[in-house]
Amino acid sequence: MPKVMSLYERIIAPENIYAAIYSLESFIFERYLLNDKDFKVYMQLHDKFNDKFIDRYVKKCIKRIELIMKSNHLFDCEVYLKAKSYDKKNQKVEFRPIHSAPLLDQICMVSMLSVLMFDDSSGVRKLSPISRLLPANFYGNIPSKNVKELFKPWNKQYKEYSNDTISANRTYYENKKYKYELTLDLKRFFPSINPVFIFNYILEKWPVNTSHDDRKWVAIILEKLLFFNIKLDEVLKSYYYPDNFENVKGLNYNIGIAQGLPQAYFFGNICMTIIAKYEKKILKGDSYYYVDDSIIYTSKEVKTDLIEKLSAQIRSEVNKYLDSKALQNTSLKMFHRMVENGYNLIIHPLGGGKSECREIEKIDSLYFLAKPASILPFEIRTAQDEFEDITLRGKIDAILKAIDLLIGKAKAQENMVELKRLNRYRKFYLNRLNYLKLSQTENLFYDNVKVDEFIDKFIDKFEIKAPPSESNFFNLLENEVFSFESQSIAEQVANEKELSDKFINTVEAFEFSCINTSYKSDKKNQLYFSKTLSTICKLDLIPTNRYNSLINNKITKGLSDQKRLKTTTKINNIKEIIESIN
Repeated sequence: MPKVMSLYERIIAPENIYAAIYSLESFIFERYLLNDKDFKVYMQLHDKFNDKFIDRYVKKCIKRIELIMKSNHLFDCEVYLKAKSYDKKNQKVEFRPIHSAPLLDQICMVSMLSVLMFDDSSGVRKLSPISRLLPANFYGNIPSKNVKELFKPWNKQYKEYSNDTISANRTYYENKKYKYELTLDLKRFFPSINPVFIFNYILEKWPVNTSHDDRKWVAIILEKLLFFNIKLDEVLKSYYYPDNFENVKGLNYNIGIAQGLPQAYFFGNICMTIIAKYEKKILKGDSYYYVDDSIIYTSKEVKTDLIEKLSAQIRSEVNKYLDSKALQNTSLKMFHRMVENGYNLIIHPLGGGKSECREIEKIDSLYFLAKPASILPFEIRTAQDEFEDITLRGKIDAILKAIDLLIGKAKAQENMVELKRLNRYRKFYLNRLNYLKLSQTENLFYDNVKVDEFIDKFIDKFEIKAPPSESNFFNLLENEVFSFESQSIAEQVANEKELSDKFINTVEAFEFSCINTSYKSDKKNQLYFSKTLSTICKLDLIPTNRYNSLINNKITKGLSDQKRLKTTTKINNIKEIIESIN
């Protein structure tokens, strides 16, 4: 009878670490935040048959995991500030903190995370009891039983979320089961989640029949996946640590869940299970969740007092899990006693486009936008020639014109629920249109423009020369495809030093102007867009052939050169290939 492995043994098992490497492309969400060396290794690891290289890397992972789990060490984490909106009232730019860590550490994190998310003990991937806490009406960042991916693909999941909510809208409009459609969004979702709450909540929900040693390892895993040493220039800390936090000078730990790292989205969903529970209890309707975005159909007319009641219930539940005594790291305990009162999960107040409540209205237009969206990626992928590409461009152009008319109508009616959905469809179709344009022309997104002029066109379009208070950049950031276009331009000008310098310098100057300080750093750039675009401009982005090792394998070559082989010879050759890979 095979020996039952302890939780720790499962983590450092080479097959567990290889499984993390095998799904690598699905969880490195911010590959352009990796340093140059890590990016090259990331590309090399695309070749899953490069057994010698991967074996060496697995051994590195085992050593790193042993050090982290058997000491007081925490993973180190870089923070990059991503401008997201302009606060007119306080006249300052608001940033979203995006976290990154060395590639080796992110693979180690997923190796540790996998024993929380999955049960692979039978040889077939199954969801763990913690993953099974996520209900069927959750769509975003859902653990995948396919070992090629950590989470189910976001594009398929988001399409399903959109289609199901639109279908629900039509159904409830016709059968009158519910009267109101409510959209709720949370303020600064990831930074507002107290990691101590997630730590204690998962520990409580872990199966009671777990051995004492395994329960100890679960606590250690959670501590290492929730808390990090933060690397951030001193002058930027005021943009990372919220105003309502006490002075935490000298203790450089993360605030909230570290968005950008693989585990953040799993922990975010765990938090949402509490929120969903009380929304169901108080609103008594049918709900649909894509991480912190939710659409709820209810017969209750939701007003400010009900939102406040809901927030109070959520706070009361979270407060049950804020005891930090189970943490091993003494400094962490001290830090979280200092900042505990600064955490607050807040639902955006009604109005303003984030949280809205309206009577259910028929949205046939969205239904007809969803239909072509579901088949468009397939049509683009299978287009046979330039004529089909041109036809698809015409189709998308027509859809975008229709969406712009609908957006104008929704604005006039102040229908923020529909406006939010329309803007998302607009971004979807705009992304596909730009993808087609890139495949057909060197002039990117601007027709009849010379290569050396399209950077100026881009700068003018997104208004990144004007000061943040005067620029329309933040409205365009929300409703256009700045990231797609900027990264595509960076790829195009990577080999043209003069053009790439002009492009990066302009973006960098705008980002620096978003900070109310004379901040300059010679050491590194911790502003998100400048970092990602400069990485693209200087790296070789030619993808690694996934089968390079097999192509260059001597035995494989010998097998392909022989036209006639006896059955026994074929079998022996195949055996040799398998043995050489293993």
